[in-house]
Parts: sequence; structure tokens; C-alpha cells
Amino acid sequence: AEFRRASRRYAALAPVVALGVAAGRLTGPSSTLATATLTWTALGGTSLGREGRAVHDLLAADDLTGARTRVRHLVGRVTDDLEADEVARAAVESIAENTSDAVVGTLVWGAALGPLGVVLHRAANTLDAMHGHRTARYARFGWAAARLDDVLGWAPARVTVLATAAATPLRAR
Repeated sequence: AEFRRASRRYAALAPVVALGVAAGRLTGPSSTLATATLTWTALGGTSLGREGRAVHDLLAADDLTGARTRVRHLVGRVTDDLEADEVARAAVESIAENTSDAVVGTLVWGAALGPLGVVLHRAANTLDAMHGHRTARYARFGWAAARLDDVLGWAPARVTVLATAAATPLRAR
């Protein structure tokens, strides 16, 4: 009975896994095009950079109200009473976490499993973002999505830390 309940929780991933498996079976230029398309679609770094710059620009212009509103694109918390340094901190924390989730994780799993890794990681991460928070309606489904995202995010989080540490001296110059 528990197996049936668990399999229903992960059934939402079936279409995505099927897409990844199908793309992984392609050969030649079709395989390269499919992998590139899935990876480009799954990566979220451009929007993170855009939102971070927008919050920075508003703070630099002393538009705290605008920055509080704009940082909501990055965070899931109430921002109405945040001071400027708290808005900046919220943006940096969110960008750091989402860089691991939306960029590094996708690339790590893509390198490990090809197109299947790309779509599986992004689907699990998206399901966690949508349903991973405990609510009465999505308690069991959200739990499964959150645990799968935790498992898939463990290695990429460590790669992100190492890559950030390696890039720090270059950025400080």
C-alpha cells in the first residue's frame, strides 16, 4: 500500500522522465539539438541576474519601496517592512540558493545523466517550489517533491560552493 502511495506521488514526473529518456535515445545532431534545447529551457540564470540587477538598481537609487516590491520576484517572504540591507541580503541569499537549484544543479545532473538528468532535476525542483511547502492539501505530495529535490540538490550545492570559492579570487581583482 505504501509503495502505491509513493508511486502516485512521483507519477507527476513520468511525462518529464519520458521526454528525457526519448531525448537521450536520439543520436547525432538530433541528440545535440535536443540536449541543448532542454538545457537552455531548464536554466534560470538569466532571470536571476536580471532580477538581482533590478533590485540593486532600485536600492542604489534609494527607492526602498520599489526594491521591496521587486525583491518579491526572488523571495517567498513578506518584504513590506524590510530595511535596505535586509532587501539586499534577501536578494543575495535567494540568488545564491537559486543559482545552485536553477543553474548548477541542472548542469551537474545534465553532465551525469544527459537530457534525462536535465529534465528530472528541473521537474523535481519545480515541484518542490510549487508543492514542497507543507499545506494540508499537498502534504504528502509536497513531502515527496521536497525530499526528491533535497536528494538531487545535495551534490550540486557542494559543486556551487566549490565553484564560488574557486571564482572568488578572480572576482576580487
